[in-house]
Amino acid sequence: MNKRKGMAIVIVLSLSMFLLVLGLSYLRSVSQVSRSNPHRLKQVQAEFFARGIQKLAVLKFKALPADFYHAFRYKIEDEKTPRNKDLPVFSPAPMQDFVGAAGTVLQGEEDLSDPIPILNYTTEYRVNSSKKFDHDMIDIIVNVAMQDFSQSYRVTYDASRSLVLPTP
Repeated sequence: MNKRKGMAIVIVLSLSMFLLVLGLSYLRSVSQVSRSNPHRLKQVQAEFFARGIQKLAVLKFKALPADFYHAFRYKIEDEKTPRNKDLPVFSPAPMQDFVGAAGTVLQGEEDLSDPIPILNYTTEYRVNSSKKFDHDMIDIIVNVAMQDFSQSYRVTYDASRSLVLPTP
């Protein structure tokens, strides 16, 4: 009978040791996850904010496509080396005017991102063109800077145009 009682103590001690190890590993995994969650939350907030700014940029492009293409063509000609001396000099440049100055909706407007802790953001337009501007892909890049990190979010839209002729 005494041998059975001693065996019960060994079984209970080994079972409690197993449960202790299992509990400690669970606590360690939970403590590691809680450290990464605030950083991931900021990343998700920045991504959703950037997607919203991209939607605003698309709306501006759709509302003013002629202004955008004028500004883009001027930018291409202005950046050529040597610069065309017959090209007029604008201040601000048409593309800068289209995107907006600092502090506007597409370029870091203050208090737009509250309560998300975004320090600054900027928006860029790029055109990937083929067939002399008949088939265009517009890249909209939003650069978001937060306290802990900065990230660029890029989206590409098909901006192809086709001529619709009225039927007689």
